[in-house]
Formats: sequence, structure tokens, C-alpha cells
Amino acid sequence: DFLNTAKDGKTSMITKMTSLDIHKPVQIGDVIEGRLWMESLKGQKKSTMNMFYEWHVINRGKVYKVADCRQDTIWVKLDHTGKAEIDEYPSYLKKFVNLMEPRTTRERLSDRKDKPFNAYSGDELDILGPHLPNKYKVHQKLITATLENSNLLSNIYFASYAKWIGQLSDEYFYKCLPDFYSDYSGRKEIFCSHCSIDYTNECFPFDQILIEMFIDRVFEKGIELHFEFYKIKNDTKAQKLAYGKQQILFVSILNNETTALKTPDGLTKLIEGLRA
Repeated sequence: DFLNTAKDGKTSMITKMTSLDIHKPVQIGDVIEGRLWMESLKGQKKSTMNMFYEWHVINRGKVYKVADCRQDTIWVKLDHTGKAEIDEYPSYLKKFVNLMEPRTTRERLSDRKDKPFNAYSGDELDILGPHLPNKYKVHQKLITATLENSNLLSNIYFASYAKWIGQLSDEYFYKCLPDFYSDYSGRKEIFCSHCSIDYTNECFPFDQILIEMFIDRVFEKGIELHFEFYKIKNDTKAQKLAYGKQQILFVSILNNETTALKTPDGLTKLIEGLRA
């Protein structure tokens, strides 16, 4: 039924928000089990569906969680230009959602206190002064979306934004902290413990997209980054597409044990210079 809906191209499920927490690194040879459940449909026309995911390593005689994620979606009706209007979920998907609701009471992911970044990052450092997102821009990149980034509906797939966040942060940290990328012993690792993205508008293959990266907050053992995505037309920001957050920990990973390290002095000194 869903494939037939996708072929029709008149209605679709669109991702509005994703929030991923990574609790432990995955090792070579690990066997990972994915789990999915859903909440009841809600919102205008019962068009909003929240999906929840967990990933567990299930080998080596142990079972433990390595990551969890929330994905908020809406069902929309599309006109010939691709413009979306909120619509009601089809009956076959409503039945499927009812089947995928948890059979026992489960704590909402958004309410959980075991956030990995909060557990390891330590106290916030007073380096940048007041908490002001979008103030300290340290990197940006202009890209052209391609068919590789699109999906069945020909718009840009939501997961592409997370990949672009990873590319920009890697490029920046490689320049600042090259030793973290050349030490393969596991004694120094840049570990993404959280990534969340809110999607505000759609874009399509061959659109030009400007991605801006900002240092938002600095902690004893980690850093929080903010990202903005814009569609570019005639060399100007024509439309905001999304905004996101990435939380980075500096760690060592030895014998499957993760230990948080102090935020490198070279990076904190570089960040302090942003205030000048």
C-alpha cells in the first residue's frame, strides 16, 4: 500500500524533526539489533506520527544499548509544484501505527535523563559569554544537492542533513585537532554523542544549499555546535531549510570502555579568540 502511495506522488510522509543520542561506540564485528515503536497519531487531522528507535549490541554474551532516536513526521498532500498541505494519514497506515504501539508502558525518549553528553561533558566553561546561538561562526560550505541526496518523492532525504553536519564538523576539527584523526590507537577520538535537526522547508536536487556552523557552548569535556541550512538563489539566502545541533565529546575508547577527556587546550584557546 505504501509503495502504491509513493508511486502516486500525491501524498507523502515528511520528517519534521530527528533527535539521535549515541551512548556507546560500535566496534568492528558487533551484531546490532534495531527496535522500532510508534505513538498514537495526534495533532491537526491526526497527521503527526512520532517514531522511536533503539539500537542494541547483542553479541559477546551481552546486550546493551548503543543509541536511540526520535523521529517526528507528518502526512501531507502535495500539489503539482511540490507544495505540501497537512492531510490525514491513510487508513492502512493508521492500522499499522496501532500495531506498532508499545504493549507496555514505556518512558518517552525525550523524558529520559540518561543523555550521554550530559553524563560525560562536565560543567560548561565561561568562554563565549551569554548563550547566543548563531553568533560565533567558524565554518561554512556551499553545496549542490544531487540525485544521490533525494528519495522516492525527489525531494532531499532528511538523513542527508545529518551527513552534511558530520562533514562540516570533521573538516573543522581536522584543521584544529589533526592528532585526533591520525591516532588510530583509540586513545583520542572525537565522538558525536548527540545530533538533532528541525526541518522547516523542502529542497530538491540541484538546489544550492549553504550550511553554516557555529560554536554554541563549550564544556570541560565537550562542545556543542549549531548549524543553519539555507537555500541559495542569486547569491542570497532565499529560504531557511533546517537548523541543527551536534554535541561532541573528546574521548578515549580502549577495551570497549569510553573515557571522556578534557577539551583540548588548543581548541579552547582558539575559541577564546573568537571573542576578540
